[in-house]
Amino acid sequence: LINPNAPARPTVPANPSSIWVHWLQLVNRIAKLERWQKTGVVTFVVALSLFSLEAATGNPNLVPVTLLSMSLVIPATVIFFLLDRYDRTGISTNTLIVTFLSGGTVGIIATVLTGEIAGMLSGGLLLIPLFAGVFEEPAKLLATAWRWKHPVYDRPMDGLILGVVSGSGFAVFESAGYGLQGLIGGGQTGLLFVMLIRGATSPFGHGLWSGILAAGFWQNGRNLQTAVQNRQFLIALAWAVGLHALWNSGPILCLVISASLSVREFRRLL
Repeated sequence: LINPNAPARPTVPANPSSIWVHWLQLVNRIAKLERWQKTGVVTFVVALSLFSLEAATGNPNLVPVTLLSMSLVIPATVIFFLLDRYDRTGISTNTLIVTFLSGGTVGIIATVLTGEIAGMLSGGLLLIPLFAGVFEEPAKLLATAWRWKHPVYDRPMDGLILGVVSGSGFAVFESAGYGLQGLIGGGQTGLLFVMLIRGATSPFGHGLWSGILAAGFWQNGRNLQTAVQNRQFLIALAWAVGLHALWNSGPILCLVISASLSVREFRRLL
């Protein structure tokens, strides 16, 4: 079948031009994807590259950008999926960026301040994870306040989407913090484990809860005085805080139930 005495065939070196052709074909395929799909591919490649470089070099200067990029992959993909499917207003890039950053900064600052005050008044009782939603959900809604009076973004769907953007910003910054703890406590393995868990669960948490609450607020004309007296808004607040509490209650079953109810309520609003 194979002649052992036959001369060996010379190896042919790879043609550099053919490698470029394959790369160009790959880039062309990515370019044809929908925007949310391209967002997922690009952010994943960036996060994987940064994690690999940080793991290989141990360069501490890479840690902040690595944590943020790994935290961003799933939330960014979800945001652009919603925009591609449901945005009929044409929410500007500026609005998306500022709302996202506000959710991750203003939202966290407001959460920490109100949480510390409530913790001191209650002797630390309200600082347990079960009550986290009491502080975090209003804080993430507050992060959208800079668009409460904007005349263009007046539809409840705008509120639903901007709520998701704010909540996703909060989730990204929070995940980066947990990732840092994982890196300090367990090295690269700890970081990867935390990010995989946080990434897999992120579509079912902060973004959905914030979207539910913001949609209820937008349905009340983006008026805080009117909203706090309206049954519809209070129900939305109860949904957001209650689902958050169920998520944080501990058992995996509670997390699954919270995720299922969050998706169901969010789909109903969509």
